[in-house]
Amino acid sequence: MITAVVNCRIYFTVKHHRNQIQVQQVQVAQNVQNTESAARQRKSAVSTFYVFLVFLVCHLPEYCVAVACLISLPSTALTGLWAYSLTLVFLNSSLNPVIYGWRMKHIRHAMIDVLRNIFPKQNQANL
Repeated sequence: MITAVVNCRIYFTVKHHRNQIQVQQVQVAQNVQNTESAARQRKSAVSTFYVFLVFLVCHLPEYCVAVACLISLPSTALTGLWAYSLTLVFLNSSLNPVIYGWRMKHIRHAMIDVLRNIFPKQNQANL
C-alpha cells in the first residue's frame, strides 16, 4: 500500500511539474535545458512505475493466497497456489534489472559491458 501511494504521488508530482514547465516554456522559450531535465525525470518516473507494476503483479497473488489461507483452512489447492505465488515473488527480483536495462540507456550499456567481460569473444586467429 505504501508503495502504491508513493508511486501515485510521484506520478502526480511529475504531472504537476510537466504542467509548470509547459507554462514556463510559453513564457520563456530559452529554457531548453529544463525541458530535457523534465524529460529525463519523466522517463525515470515511468521506469519506476513499471517496476512498481511488475512488483504488484508478482506480489499480489501471494497476498491473495495468504488472505485465502486466513479465511479458510489450507488445502492442497492453496498449497499449490502458494508455491506458484512464491515463484512469482522470486521472479520479481529477476525482472527488475530487465526493466531498468530496457528503460535506461546508461544501465543497459553498463549491463552489456559486464556481460562482455564475463563472456569475452574468443579470437578467431587462435582457432
